[in-house]
Amino acid sequence: MKKFILFAAVFTIPIVMFSQKKRVMLFEEYTSGTVLMYNKTKIQTPLNYDASNKVMMFIHGEDEMILTNNEKIDTVYIGSHKFIYAKDLYLECARMKHGNIYIDWSLKDVIRGSKGVYGQVTQSRVESINKRYWEQGKDLNQSSDVHALSNENKYQFLLNGEIVICKSKKDLLNLFNDKKEDINNFINKHNLNFKDASNALTIIDYCLSLNK
Repeated sequence: MKKFILFAAVFTIPIVMFSQKKRVMLFEEYTSGTVLMYNKTKIQTPLNYDASNKVMMFIHGEDEMILTNNEKIDTVYIGSHKFIYAKDLYLECARMKHGNIYIDWSLKDVIRGSKGVYGQVTQSRVESINKRYWEQGKDLNQSSDVHALSNENKYQFLLNGEIVICKSKKDLLNLFNDKKEDINNFINKHNLNFKDASNALTIIDYCLSLNK
């Protein structure tokens, strides 16, 4: 308990003190997690990642808090998901069959309109939402508003001994220029969309298999 109080005092700031964009949380709710410090201290607390403002957040009492002094942190685990801190943001490490892929999550809330009485979509206002993990691009139908999450994720991985970054299918095809036909055939065969994070991981992992 004393360890946690010290941690909260030194490594966090209240959410009200942080100038922020509209929050879009990566997980639908705060999830049991662990913060592993470089000094080997482990802190267990409910965690979530604000993928709009790119800050790690946790619950302390009844308050939402933002993790700071992140350079002292080795790894953050949220449920089965692993995050590392790198250059002012957290990257999720996705362990795939042909190599690790690091996700720089960047999500924003968009709105397509509002459902009328017959289901048609009309123009409406923007509201903040939470969304299930890796469900970008799918509608929320809990109200008359039609919401979606748009991602501008970047993916980092090791290619020929160097870390490369891609944020679109076009970027990926440029990285694997001599495998474009194979990659496009794979995407079409499995009906994959790079703007869906889980699909993007599948596509990148396939590309890495071609480079073996």
